[in-house]
This record gives sequence, structure tokens and C-alpha cells, in this order.
Amino acid sequence: IWEAFKYVWISEKAVKTMENVDAIQKGLQHKPFNPNSEAHKKFLQKLESKKQALSKSFPHMSF
Repeated sequence: IWEAFKYVWISEKAVKTMENVDAIQKGLQHKPFNPNSEAHKKFLQKLESKKQALSKSFPHMSF
């Protein structure tokens, strides 16, 4: 039901923003097996760039 509601009543741009916020929130909740690994460091860098990109469009958002 939510999917149908979302695509009928919420703009495409807002849906994309919601998906981006959701991806960031999930990334912030991630618990790494090895926090010192290169893969995790790259993951954190990518997450930070997503946060910065979204913050430029929506400066009132904070993570």
C-alpha cells in the first residue's frame, strides 16, 4: 500500500530524496566486521560524500 501511495501522491524528486536519506540511515547503522579494513574506510568515505551531497541540497538536514 505504501508503495502505491508513495508513487501516486509524492513527487518523484521527493521519493528520490527519501530513498537517499534511507540509504544514508542504513549506512550509519551498519556494524562492520573489521572497522580498520580498507573496504570499510572506503564505505565510510562514500557514505560521507552522500551525506555532503544531500546536505548541499537540504542544509536543514543533519545526520
